[in-house]
Amino acid sequence: MENNKFIIVLIILSFIVFPLFSQVNISFETSCPEKDCAILADAFVKVLGDSSVNQLLENKVKIGIVFKVDTLGSVICIAKFRSNTTFPKADMEKIEHYLINNNTRFCICYEKPFNDEKQSYDLIVHTNESIKKNNLILSAGFPGLLMIDYGLDSVNGTQSKIEYLKNVINKYLFKDMIEINKCN
Repeated sequence: MENNKFIIVLIILSFIVFPLFSQVNISFETSCPEKDCAILADAFVKVLGDSSVNQLLENKVKIGIVFKVDTLGSVICIAKFRSNTTFPKADMEKIEHYLINNNTRFCICYEKPFNDEKQSYDLIVHTNESIKKNNLILSAGFPGLLMIDYGLDSVNGTQSKIEYLKNVINKYLFKDMIEINKCN
């Protein structure tokens, strides 16, 4: 009888604990692409440093990156990147290594088809096929839309671009934690 209780507890725990470690980072939120840009911008700041990132912002450098990711949104590799100016390949390799070595997880963003069951079904089938092939790609940009409101607020007049970017990064990356804490 004692063994049966232990087995039942193990089974119940396996349904609770194991899914927590294998959660897919799929999001239907409208802010999902900005969150991915914030994740990427955070990596730029940590790898290149405030001074270099501020210089990129001052020079209005825009970078688009296509990532190959696993089913959890973790970066496998950078498939392609483009920039409106020359961007050192060595710096991009450092960022790629940082993202891989730190197991950085991006959100896999989807837009909900509006009241269209056929489109919803096709989206699910396409996603399942991509997952089976481990062939998921996503894109993110630096700075993306993160700097779009810079200069519009009166507060921005006193903030440097790098300070503003860091505040926006924190807004997107810690938004979920702030909302959870509001409930307590």
